[in-house]
Amino acid sequence: PNDINANFELGSIYVANGDLDEAIKYFTNVIRIDPGYALAYYNLGIVLARKGDVDNAIENLETALKLNPDDAESHYSIGMVLMSQGQVDNAIHHFNKAIDINPEFDEARNYLNAAVNYKKINDRIEYLEKKQMDKPDDQDTLKTLALLYSSKGDYNKSLEYLNKMLELWPDNADTYYNISCVYAKKNNKDEAVKWLRKAIEKGFDNIELIRTDNDLENIRDTEFFKKLVRKKEELGSEQ
Repeated sequence: PNDINANFELGSIYVANGDLDEAIKYFTNVIRIDPGYALAYYNLGIVLARKGDVDNAIENLETALKLNPDDAESHYSIGMVLMSQGQVDNAIHHFNKAIDINPEFDEARNYLNAAVNYKKINDRIEYLEKKQMDKPDDQDTLKTLALLYSSKGDYNKSLEYLNKMLELWPDNADTYYNISCVYAKKNNKDEAVKWLRKAIEKGFDNIELIRTDNDLENIRDTEFFKKLVRKKEELGSEQ
């Protein structure tokens, strides 16, 4: 029971087999035997993060860093956990640290770029939401907020702003189209097709955009979409 290597190996085996509770037990044993074993804290933090125990995951990863402050992987992993919790500024700090330690850490650099872009979106949203409170019926502001929320994957919030637009401008075909796009990104095919049909009924006629728009990727296999594209191709061949 007090063999560090045996406990560490067993913990690693249980991780590989997907038995996270047993892995936690053995990595905890390693730490009990040797409180200075940085890699055990790191592995325990990763396992706890996979189980959704974010606070304890961060605590163990931070302990690993205190013991081994030049470990790029620990900075990267803390950054990933913090990003999952929306703590973007702290995540950016740790991604930068990881890259400072290992300039060739491409994955950390990729996530750093993603975190910076995410922060820019959040800052833009914060600015526009303040503007929208002063001018609640500004169409451009509402549309931009809807698109920004959609781009960060907050589809319900995006739909909230698009529905506000429908209340104010019920005949705007673009709004119906954008609602269809959001539902398609949510992979709700029935709603996406329903709103795309409404957009066309309201006069949305940019069939080329419909055909190529990546936001509609999830409904390309529906009969409605296929018929729409065929109709466009048939009209094109007649001209």
